[in-house]
Amino acid sequence: MKSQRLESPHRPRICRTLLSIGTALVAFGLVCVRPAQRAEAGGPPKPPRKLPLTCISDSVTHDNLSFFNAGPLTGIYHYVQCSTGFMLDGRGTVANQSGVVTLTDREPDRSVNAGLLTSQNTGKASISFMIAPGVFQYFQVNKTDPSTPCGCRD
Repeated sequence: MKSQRLESPHRPRICRTLLSIGTALVAFGLVCVRPAQRAEAGGPPKPPRKLPLTCISDSVTHDNLSFFNAGPLTGIYHYVQCSTGFMLDGRGTVANQSGVVTLTDREPDRSVNAGLLTSQNTGKASISFMIAPGVFQYFQVNKTDPSTPCGCRD
């Protein structure tokens, strides 16, 4: 007699997230670990490639959305709400037109839109996330000060 195994409705999303994280870890290993192994083997060490990371950090709350805008990790993003510790990861579509870097991601459980003016280093991100069927949480990130560092402050 076969036992009935219930599948989680979130399993495809979890698999996609794990795949994205795995891809990021592999790329990290290729960029950072391989040059060190070459140096140990007696060859000249090559400097690690810096992957272009865009960060939109709120000038007041310091909530931030960071994403890769080029290379093998293009579109992988990470959002942090500093006051609660809420985090959201995913992979969207990145475009860079006329000095504006944009990130867009549309999934059944979320909508992410972000834009950064590269000449001024200011921008905005809007995130809506479904926390329960029919219940959405909205997040706004406004970077009005170009010198705002990326990340939460103590």
